[in-house]
Amino acid sequence: MEFRLEIVDDEWRPVVPEVLREAVTDLMGRDVVPVVRVRKGRKREGDLRPAVLRMEVADEPPVAVVVELTTGAGSARPGEVTAELGPGWQAGRVRRTKQWIERDGARLEPLDADTHARAEKACAS
Repeated sequence: MEFRLEIVDDEWRPVVPEVLREAVTDLMGRDVVPVVRVRKGRKREGDLRPAVLRMEVADEPPVAVVVELTTGAGSARPGEVTAELGPGWQAGRVRRTKQWIERDGARLEPLDADTHARAEKACAS
């Protein structure tokens, strides 16, 4: 899935774009990004880095990152990614911009995947 995360500080002010670019470069350059999650009262340690496929600072205002995250087991939440970018930073507004279904190594939008499956079924008949 792809998200657009508007990044703000603790006082809800936009962060400086150049500083955000440095933080994105740092996070994407790391081999491991440790994360601790609590589920059903138990702490679990994991690695956030494999779940972040792509991240870049958006060109148009407001200050935001566009991040592509994996889904399923080992996925990441947008808030976890934001927390790793900088101390005192948070996502002011989070919007999911794309969602995919993978079929035979291709990424398809959910409605396109449904149409594709029906077309394959019709050809097989």
